[in-house]
Amino acid sequence: MRKVLAICDTEREYAVRFMDYLNTRQNLPFEIHSFTALESLKEFVREHPVEILLIAEGAFREEVRQMPIRTVVLLTEDGSALTEGGCQKDLSFRQIYKYQGQSHVVREVMDCYGAEIEATGPAAFAKPSCRMTGVCSLSDAGQKVIFSMVYGRFLAEQTPCLYLNLEPKSGMERLLPDAEKNTRTLSDVMYFYRRGRNGLIYQLNTMLHKFGALDYLMPVKNAADIREMTEKQWIGMLSELMQTSTYGRILVDLDWQMRGFSDLIDACDEVFVISHGDPVSVMRNHEFAVELRAEAGAEKIREVILPDPDGHPGNDHFLERQTFGRVGRTIRSGMQSGWKEESGA
Repeated sequence: MRKVLAICDTEREYAVRFMDYLNTRQNLPFEIHSFTALESLKEFVREHPVEILLIAEGAFREEVRQMPIRTVVLLTEDGSALTEGGCQKDLSFRQIYKYQGQSHVVREVMDCYGAEIEATGPAAFAKPSCRMTGVCSLSDAGQKVIFSMVYGRFLAEQTPCLYLNLEPKSGMERLLPDAEKNTRTLSDVMYFYRRGRNGLIYQLNTMLHKFGALDYLMPVKNAADIREMTEKQWIGMLSELMQTSTYGRILVDLDWQMRGFSDLIDACDEVFVISHGDPVSVMRNHEFAVELRAEAGAEKIREVILPDPDGHPGNDHFLERQTFGRVGRTIRSGMQSGWKEESGA
């Protein structure tokens, strides 16, 4: 059963618009409900547990304090504290300016909720079993990213899927020219995890981007962030995401030189070794795949030879062209055959 996030605001247009926005963020593990009157909210709470309540200052009443709600966030109209009779009320609730960008409101709410979880212990919720897929290559980092984005998009048509690139230098920004340059990245998730904070999935949810139905996080900007993570931290962070998220699949792009590479390969349910079509690339990555089969088991290691991409990175809709071009057809064919044979051009 999904937990409930409720919005209560007498300004009906705001409440409905914000609820619609939250419903488009499929990665949020909450069922969204909107109310324009406190009485309706009270009636709902009597029958349904509410995990998070966003309530406008115009709808707030003292009785809200008595409601069995884990996290209450007050939406203020001018950024100041709620006042009554000219005196500031001593509210114990986090206050957020309601008219800032919706993504910023969500980020602040999840920050607040994560702090609540840290203070009271994590809240468990039912989730489907999650599998982890690894992608690696000795020599074709660019092709590896293209494979991961397109394959991840196809996987996301079947089950919620998250893509994380763990390369110190991934080149993803070149494939995504319209990506926000100052967005939060994998570095922020790793920092949050290393601090020992709970509620990692709620932090992640405020940072995600979309490619079709695929959720993905922008990679680190500083290669040192990758090098600072230990084997234990990589496994711990990914395990927490698998256990607490609603994803059915997590797709990770692995650097074969990273700390903990062998442990991450062991943790994966399947691993793809990606080659480009030239003979040297194919030979090197085949030898690499043979070594991985000897260490991790032949049944999980799959070799894929990708054709030349359609167009050049940096062009508009480059990844869209790969999805519906030769690369996409190669991956679709492999999925349909169950990857029983090497995929190639």
